[in-house]
Amino acid sequence: MNMEINKLFLKIISINSENPPGRENWLAEFIAKFLKSRGFKIIEQKINNERKNIIACSGKPQETFLIFNSHLDTVPIGDSKSWRYNPLGEIKDEKIYGRGACDVKGSMSALIMAAIKAKKEGCKNFALLFTADEESGNFLGAKKFAKNLRKNFPNLKLLIITEPTNLRIGIAHKGVIYMKLSFKGKGAHGSTPNKGKNAIYSSLKAIAGILDYQNSRSLIRSQLLGNPTLNIGKINGGTKVNIVPNYCQVELETRVLPNERNDQIIKKIRSITKSCGGNTEIVCSFSAFFSGK
Repeated sequence: MNMEINKLFLKIISINSENPPGRENWLAEFIAKFLKSRGFKIIEQKINNERKNIIACSGKPQETFLIFNSHLDTVPIGDSKSWRYNPLGEIKDEKIYGRGACDVKGSMSALIMAAIKAKKEGCKNFALLFTADEESGNFLGAKKFAKNLRKNFPNLKLLIITEPTNLRIGIAHKGVIYMKLSFKGKGAHGSTPNKGKNAIYSSLKAIAGILDYQNSRSLIRSQLLGNPTLNIGKINGGTKVNIVPNYCQVELETRVLPNERNDQIIKKIRSITKSCGGNTEIVCSFSAFFSGK
């Protein structure tokens, strides 16, 4: 194993950049300092006090035609005691483990080291982009970068995103919809549930309807991307076991194929939720991407 890249890799994993809460600045500042010391021109794009993008240019930004991108954040570690290896980085049997090792701090480390070597060999027309807030679905970093893209990089021709793909080049990407479903009930003592309205029961009815709808969507398939998916990732409701819950919230995400329409999916799930007495909030919605002909 290459000792230099391993040292960088373990350092990057050790810098906690969980999202939520979304405090990527520590990692952003480390990368900026590291690449600045290797001769890269650093551009910071501030999002808020705890978040920013870092752009490291090998030459002049206006002459850059190629950008490589990695995101700074990871999904949460969760219960660290349940991990077999240190979630903030550990080498075992010539493998590196840790939160974000695959998505995407591994490719980030390889990219940084390759960029340093390329710059030493005289490559001047590329840049590295490190974006905040990829894992939340809000994509604040990507939006910030895209807002003034042509002004900052007028000659950009290609942007490569270094997500883990088993070294296969991806020309398509599923879209995504993040939703919050809220259900209101009526509280009552658990000994007399007939006097209340159980908000969790309402949510379960909606979930059953949404899963039936998802089964029909699963008949659709893309040769490149497979089937559309749906995941119910979080449910929060009730206050105590002997109280009828007067509120329940369900959070779900669905991945969308290029031949599906986000607005139609949202309309269907909203209708199912409404029929069960719930309301729907769309956290984010992005259509699928396909760059082929």
